[in-house]
Amino acid sequence: MKNGGLNPHTPIQPVANPSMLPVQAQVAKGPNQRKLYVILEQACLEAYKVSSGGKGRNGKGDGEAKYTLLNCDDHQGILAKTGRDIADARPDITHQTLRVSGRGMVQLLHKLSIRGVNGPEKLLKVIKNPVVDHLPPNTIPATTQ
Repeated sequence: MKNGGLNPHTPIQPVANPSMLPVQAQVAKGPNQRKLYVILEQACLEAYKVSSGGKGRNGKGDGEAKYTLLNCDDHQGILAKTGRDIADARPDITHQTLRVSGRGMVQLLHKLSIRGVNGPEKLLKVIKNPVVDHLPPNTIPATTQ
């Protein structure tokens, strides 16, 4: 059979979300719910202050400091001044792994966690080593490089 053994006359199964609208994620709760833990050791994440906050819109000193993720594309001069290798500033690798925006990563670095919009659940959290102290018993590890 051609097509990898698929029958061309088999009807297509309906899609679970035919309108393709975003659906609110549900956080697993309870002892029988499965969770996925993603551990990124030595992730290259560092917040860089791009403005001091200065004066706000009304001319007073109420402006907030602005931060961005230090990265090898936009901050080569800063990395060179401090004698650092550009490989030390690769937030794109972490971003691609977690699908979190740069703003979310900066929040993670400052607050050490990111909470869901519609609830108190922590979606991401910075933890201290050893990592295994934070995993539930009987966790099955799977590693990649």
